[in-house]
Amino acid sequence: MKANTIYFILSLCWLMALPLAAQDLEQMKNLFAQTEQYYQNAEQYSLSVSYEFFEDQNPQQAVESLSGRILKKAGNYYSKIGPTEFVYIGQSFLKINHQQKAVLYSALAEEKALTPVELTSLIEHFEKAELRETSNSLICELKFKTNKIIPYEKMLIFLDPNSYAIQKQELHLLPGRSYPGQANRSKTVAGKLVIEFTPDLVQNTDTDLFVLSNYLRLGDEISLAKPFSSYQFYQSN
Repeated sequence: MKANTIYFILSLCWLMALPLAAQDLEQMKNLFAQTEQYYQNAEQYSLSVSYEFFEDQNPQQAVESLSGRILKKAGNYYSKIGPTEFVYIGQSFLKINHQQKAVLYSALAEEKALTPVELTSLIEHFEKAELRETSNSLICELKFKTNKIIPYEKMLIFLDPNSYAIQKQELHLLPGRSYPGQANRSKTVAGKLVIEFTPDLVQNTDTDLFVLSNYLRLGDEISLAKPFSSYQFYQSN
């Protein structure tokens, strides 16, 4: 199933990740910090991730969907969304797009301490927060500030009440905004993106995913390893 809308919404999430805090949301920021600390303290983890987009007129049936994975082993981090992989190995970052047959490589100034969702960095984009609890989840509902660029009305985060691990994230789009649809047609129907994080029953942190030589040939000049020899190679400093 095509996933133009899902990619669009996720790209806006990444653009929003700016490191500022809002004083009136300090309690929520502290809670999210515990979530991030949980993942940073874990030596390794393996999650299956599903991305589903629902339109308001049919909230029970996803119109677009993608599957993904998130893995951590020691200081290395891997995620996959549909045909795109993101790999952090030490101070090296790789983005591999199998659909476009392209690899982007960047040498980082320092190692990144990553988590499945960078929550505390989103706080400045909200004007109101509400926390409620069920037997299985802490539910954080956050209302976005009015913004001409960000087309979201609210975000819901579901956390495990004991470990603060993330269970689910929902992003609700504002009605009347245009966003990409299937067959490259824009749509203005409101909807929501639901991202679910499920710990794998067997924690499979595949060691081969974190071997840099499986992606690159290192030497005086950096080039792609044999499995990616037909891909376009880009470097960014």
